[in-house]
Amino acid sequence: MLNVPRFITLNNKISSYSGGAHGIEVSLWFNYDLSDKRLLTINDLINNTTILTEIAEKHFRIQEKLKENDPYSDNYFFSQGQFVLADNFGLTNAGLVFHYNPYEIKSFAEGPTTIIVPYEEIKDILTLTGQTVVKNIVQK
Repeated sequence: MLNVPRFITLNNKISSYSGGAHGIEVSLWFNYDLSDKRLLTINDLINNTTILTEIAEKHFRIQEKLKENDPYSDNYFFSQGQFVLADNFGLTNAGLVFHYNPYEIKSFAEGPTTIIVPYEEIKDILTLTGQTVVKNIVQK
């Protein structure tokens, strides 16, 4: 999904059918710092996940056509009725991607949900590593 100096993002799609009404396909994102030879966490890239959550929730509500105060409890599987960032995230040219697989926050019939947060909106909360990633993406 992304291959820039020092960083790479892989999106592994896994499909399985073991009988029944339908199979399942999941998408797993992995982000690596090649110079340190390690998997990146969101905290390696972002220094304030509370602000990131607010920004991502804004994009989620727009995408799902929800008003600012519409509750999640009726249609979404968020615990305590609150928006939660997906642990499954990736780096792309378009921005920071958060991906929810089927059944994680909605029914199977509604499919997966992917939110893209543009880097411009999170530039003030990027760690030094996050700034390096974005700089390498922009220079690409």
